[in-house]
Amino acid sequence: EAIKDIDMEEAPAKKERATVYNQYSNEDRLKYFYFQHEKLMKPCDAAKAANISYETARKWKRTYNNDLEKNIPFKKKQTVHQIDLKASSIISIRFI
Repeated sequence: EAIKDIDMEEAPAKKERATVYNQYSNEDRLKYFYFQHEKLMKPCDAAKAANISYETARKWKRTYNNDLEKNIPFKKKQTVHQIDLKASSIISIRFI
């Protein structure tokens, strides 16, 4: 009998995976800047305390430093009215 080569088969299709992103709220941003500016934590420690990714916190800090008015970078999808409501409620937010 002749030696038979390996039979070629179709490769299995790749599994479709939904990309999952962390969705941070404005409260998460406020917590990060609170820990960094009020508690004087290092950026890495402030990110851990606020339970956010250090790379994300680094982007927020870069945006904050590039802004001449030094405003906390909120989500861009919010309207000005929603940001005004958030700003007025910042005083009542209790950071743990």
